[in-house]
Amino acid sequence: MRRLNMKEKTMRFMQGRYGADDYAKFLLVISLIFILLANFTSKSFFSVVGLGLIVYAYFRILSKNPPKRWRENQSYLKKKRQVMTQINKMKHTWQQRKQYRFYKCPSCKQKVRVPKGKNKIKITCPSCSTQFIKKT
Repeated sequence: MRRLNMKEKTMRFMQGRYGADDYAKFLLVISLIFILLANFTSKSFFSVVGLGLIVYAYFRILSKNPPKRWRENQSYLKKKRQVMTQINKMKHTWQQRKQYRFYKCPSCKQKVRVPKGKNKIKITCPSCSTQFIKKT
């Protein structure tokens, strides 16, 4: 009978298990941050949270319930996409701040972009057609 090397043993052990996904990697990175915070601040709370996150990440990696882990990962990816969309919108607004002013419509709260340097102008909301006067 031939002996199994370490790679083959690991592959056999991981058969039927979920494995590492984006959410597990995120949890491990966050746990590392908490553990580093614990070292810098000498607060045991951070180390407990960091170790708890590591345990949960490895629980997910070694889980034998792939459908549930897949749903958790999809939920994480959806939230990540929402956050990244908001960050990209803020970045885009920040890049345009020298050329445009941004106002919210008083009635529907729609964001309206108008060019800078036009003094007082009447702005018409593209969504609800409400008109309001602002200085640019």
